[in-house]
Amino acid sequence: MYVDFFDPHEPWDPPRWYVDMYDPGYKGEEVIYPAYGSCGYLTEDELSHIRAMYAGEAMLVDK
Repeated sequence: MYVDFFDPHEPWDPPRWYVDMYDPGYKGEEVIYPAYGSCGYLTEDELSHIRAMYAGEAMLVDK
């Protein structure tokens, strides 16, 4: 038997309460599918929020 989880891969779209644990109150754009390569087009807030969404995905899978 082989069991595999695709997550935590994009799209990073865990339930909001998981993301809010890492980045509460974020009001910017939800970048759930980043462009691979340079991240110069993202603001620091967007980068922090992407990390929060990834952490939320990982926590969801662990639960």
